[in-house]
Amino acid sequence: MGHILFDIRCYVKDFPIPDKTSFTYSDIETSLGGSAANAACASATLGVKAGFIGNIGGDTEGGYLIQHLLKKGVDIARLRLVDGKTGKAIVIVNAESNVEVVEMRGVNEPFGKVDPTYIADAKYLLMTGTSLDALQMASHYAKENNVKVIFDPGRAKSREGLKALSSIIRNSDYLIINRAELAMMTGEKNVEKGIGKVMGENKEITSIIKGGGSPVVVRGSEDFESQPFEVKPVDTIGAGDSFCAGFIAGLVEHKSLQHSVMLANAVAAAKVERKGAHNVPSRAEIKKRFKI
Repeated sequence: MGHILFDIRCYVKDFPIPDKTSFTYSDIETSLGGSAANAACASATLGVKAGFIGNIGGDTEGGYLIQHLLKKGVDIARLRLVDGKTGKAIVIVNAESNVEVVEMRGVNEPFGKVDPTYIADAKYLLMTGTSLDALQMASHYAKENNVKVIFDPGRAKSREGLKALSSIIRNSDYLIINRAELAMMTGEKNVEKGIGKVMGENKEITSIIKGGGSPVVVRGSEDFESQPFEVKPVDTIGAGDSFCAGFIAGLVEHKSLQHSVMLANAVAAAKVERKGAHNVPSRAEIKKRFKI
């Protein structure tokens, strides 16, 4: 549940600066984007039965995204067609595979009501950054129906702070967040202190702190660190969303928490080797490539 975007991707040597033009070294490319939609598509590619909850406009870009979701096998029964413009993002990737994004949210927000019956039929609910009232409603419905909640707030919602997110945290089983976002949310630069503040809101939650090239820190039901896979990055956009998809795939396969985090790392690693926000290989290819 969350945002879906029409991505316009440019690959440049250097990011644009005032009074200087940056030239792309390949064609300008378009694809589906948005954290929740990325995770849904990546999950489906990994063999997980996935559905998407969100808003889309009745424009050309919206039609393109609908066809992409259907091609990937994502259920769109709760994809709402809303009067207005589909969200768009201009994604710029430099030679070091770093990313800058300019986003137009479009009809992604306000989010609107959430269907409790759709959530109740799920095993897992992945919520990414969207309107607080929708996150509160969805996490409440999931909690009532024993659906496991995975919350990935992203930058925008992490900036809201722990107090604003406390009711959502209390309904969540897993928090997936990177180090910078954890610091934004909790006001603590120290990872352990930040996790401590999260667990002050929900002692049962498992916090999974993404590291990029650093180890993933896991605290909660189990305490451990998971090493990343060494790869040569091409495009890091969507790596965190792919991590979530890999983690969910592990849970659906009834793997242990440690195995699921390792699989999440593998899927994220495979993603950064490829262009596009959710461009991950099949589960069989992941197993062959990373022996997991």
